[in-house]
Amino acid sequence: MLIRSGQWEPARRTLAEAVERAEGIGNPQLIGTLRCSQGNLAARDRDWAMAAGHYEAAAAAHREAGHPHDTVEAMIGLGRAWHQLGRTDDALRQLRAAEALAAEIANPQRLAEARAALAEVGGAVALPDGLTARQADVLRLLATGLSNKQIAGRLYLSPATVERHLATVYRKLGVTGRVEAARYAMAHGLAGPSARPVL
Repeated sequence: MLIRSGQWEPARRTLAEAVERAEGIGNPQLIGTLRCSQGNLAARDRDWAMAAGHYEAAAAAHREAGHPHDTVEAMIGLGRAWHQLGRTDDALRQLRAAEALAAEIANPQRLAEARAALAEVGGAVALPDGLTARQADVLRLLATGLSNKQIAGRLYLSPATVERHLATVYRKLGVTGRVEAARYAMAHGLAGPSARPVL
């Protein structure tokens, strides 16, 4: 409630008190959730050292609790924080481990988040024409022949968000529609081996 309403200082105090209580009762799942929230607040303030400490504690607590989906979320936060601290090799290792765990537990949302974070820190091929990782994901799926609704389902986005991404992609690439965009994706290695042209 405090975070949603932008009351950052009261949120920090409340989270710190809640972590202390959760540690007192020994509830690792609750500790992990609270520490991840603390990491998010620290990242919002660009206090990357503090964020890394919270995310690291969150990942350890979620592992102890046996909650791999939440563990992946904390690992992604930790990888991003380490990247901001200049620990690029550690960040890439952490994010690749998060990607592997997300794939192992078959969580497509966390897998997409891990891959987006990898792209942000340079763990993926550089994207042409100023495309963001998310725009490249949309373009990749377009090139496989998926509709906007199907792309939205795969990436956990709304169809309207996919449409906005595509409008931006078309503008950046200087193309007029799906067919040209799909051809561009194939010509620039942004389409997987199973991609087929949109007709």
